[in-house]
Amino acid sequence: MSNFQPDFHEVDGVWTCQWCGREISAMAGDSEIPMNCNCIEGSNGRIQEEKPEYKFICPKCDGNQLVEVMVNVVQESNIVLIYHDEDNGLECDYGEVSHDDGYIDHWSCGSCYKTFSSEDDVADCLEKIE
Repeated sequence: MSNFQPDFHEVDGVWTCQWCGREISAMAGDSEIPMNCNCIEGSNGRIQEEKPEYKFICPKCDGNQLVEVMVNVVQESNIVLIYHDEDNGLECDYGEVSHDDGYIDHWSCGSCYKTFSSEDDVADCLEKIE
């Protein structure tokens, strides 16, 4: 497994380097995703450091899904399709979702909902992937 993350992320057709803020506009019909920026922090300007990977194992149920619970978050969701009927009202299919602000309140197991209040509590449940 690789820990490589692209330097650029896309918002509304504009690719932005997470390190230097350089922007590249997406051309119509261009399906190529820019991966590397030449800035000093970008992956073409530095050596990628391999970091060890870990998996979460819940001490209560042995589940492997860790959920981050944030509060005071402002979330925006692009609605792709809208459905409406008399019985169920509005139902939506969502596209890209973004959020701002907020902070992590706690973590929990996605299977049994056991809560973890600190990073240390979560770290005690991690197993290194070889």
